[in-house]
Amino acid sequence: MRNLKASAKNFIFELAPVVIFGAFSYITMHFLPSYISLILALSALIFFWWCYQRDKPHLDLRNVVGSALTGAFPARSAIAIAILFIIYTSWLADLLEPQGWSAELRTQIGSLNTLLYTLTILSFIFSLPFVFAISLHETTPKTSEKREKKKVFIGALSRLGPVRNADEREQMKELYSRIERGLGDPESELKDIKLTWAPLLRAILFHVPVLERVYILISPQSGERKGEFKKILDKYQNKTGSKFEIIFSKEVSFDNYEEIHCELRRIIKEIKRDGYRDEDISIYISGGTSAVTLALTLLAVKEGRQVEYMEQTSVDAKILSINVNIEDLFSLAPELRTREVSGS
Repeated sequence: MRNLKASAKNFIFELAPVVIFGAFSYITMHFLPSYISLILALSALIFFWWCYQRDKPHLDLRNVVGSALTGAFPARSAIAIAILFIIYTSWLADLLEPQGWSAELRTQIGSLNTLLYTLTILSFIFSLPFVFAISLHETTPKTSEKREKKKVFIGALSRLGPVRNADEREQMKELYSRIERGLGDPESELKDIKLTWAPLLRAILFHVPVLERVYILISPQSGERKGEFKKILDKYQNKTGSKFEIIFSKEVSFDNYEEIHCELRRIIKEIKRDGYRDEDISIYISGGTSAVTLALTLLAVKEGRQVEYMEQTSVDAKILSINVNIEDLFSLAPELRTREVSGS
């Protein structure tokens, strides 16, 4: 019901500018003198251009309109804009062919009126791209601390090291000690462990007991100690009786986006082939390099997949979640929208 209401709201929001503009142009052309019609049409053109410059300057207008005219842009308003374009061009054709007008209307049109009405229609036509751009709905992702436990976790393993000059050996010893005693709430009880692995461990163990599979992206450097990381997770499973599979990727350079992308694509194919849904997947994007974060974020741009990331604060940092879908990408660059993307 919530999705239905949201869809209805988006439908109304998207079509409203186009419908209002269409009604305005009809009234202007058929019920007002030619000179007033031209003034209003030019005013509308300037107004919609100003709205575009103020609210949607990030849109590539040429690509957006081109996609809409070729049918590659599946926005509801694209159909309405196409209909208005056909109507305006038919009005223009009627002006150039006076026999297309009724006898009563033809008597009202002299050469000056014909010129004024022609300029009015052209103003309406040039306004259409700006009206279309303004009508495009933009979504805003919502961040939430209420993460959901998922069956599949994907993250990247950074190199093991201490945080804020802590002693690595002492911190590892404390980590094992706490696991041995039993972690009632890993999220809070591992918060003060000063190791680079601690946030990733917190993110993974949050999903127990729902968790079934953990995919860890590794580099040649972090892969050298992947055995120690697996030993920590195995110890936790033995202590708690939980069971989840730990799968390390092949080693990829964390500075080579192409390698990272190819490996993540292989991982997501394996996950989907084994019957997991997008709603079963959580992706932790805070580990690794900028290239890793970018690749993991793009992997998460799918309805249902949960994104997790660490707050950038040194005190009491929390792991937050957000759901990002393709509409969020289109809100930044709607010209990227195609039939193939919308149908994936």
